Amino acid sequence: MDVPMYMAYALKAHTVSEIAKGLGVSRQAVYAWKTGKAKVDPLLLAQFEKVTGVPRELVRPDIFVRQEVSLPKD
Repeated sequence: MDVPMYMAYALKAHTVSEIAKGLGVSRQAVYAWKTGKAKVDPLLLAQFEKVTGVPRELVRPDIFVRQEVSLPKD
């Protein structure tokens, strides 16, 4: 089973049960994300990022585009 990169990272520091409890979802929901059968609900992304430390751009790149920001040069 190929685990999505964001879930592999999240599961290094947290169990499925810890993630489920932190998000107020079932362990089955987290397993569905782990297996790629479902995507994290956009309404849960901020909390997912807070609980796991995984940036929302990695969790749902179909919604968020991570952009590099450069400061203007003096």
